[in-house]
Parts: sequence; structure tokens; C-alpha cells
Amino acid sequence: MQIKVTFYGPLKRYAQEDGLAVELPAGVKVSDLLDHFGVEDRIYIVILVNNGRVDEEEALKEGDEVKILSPIGGGGS
Repeated sequence: MQIKVTFYGPLKRYAQEDGLAVELPAGVKVSDLLDHFGVEDRIYIVILVNNGRVDEEEALKEGDEVKILSPIGGGGS
């Protein structure tokens, strides 16, 4: 199944491309997606699936849009 993934802020280091399409087997969870990208420090991240906040145990389905961001941000240009 195909999932669209975007990383924001300092987490962009995991995938520089916005809206990256990823092919994953059916039945995966958000935690599997994070494993796929090698995301280790998961304490301070916010995960949105189709614009709703979820945790790592959320099951993903074909066509989901996942946004992964850090709730800690700063100003600056």
C-alpha cells in the first residue's frame, strides 16, 4: 500500500522530499513507518494521520497522509 509522508522541522533529515510516497505492506502501524525511516528519538514528535493526531500504534491504510513534526520549534529565519 502507498502512504504519503512529510517530515517537518529538524525531522526533515529523515526525508528531504515533502509528500514522499512510500510503499509499505498492508497492516503496518505508524511505528513500522518510523522504523522504515530510522526515526529513533520518538519522545518529542507529533504524528498526524490525515490531519488527526495519533500515536505509534495507529494502523495505516492505503492513501493515508502522515505528517511527522517536532512540537518544539523556534523562530528565526
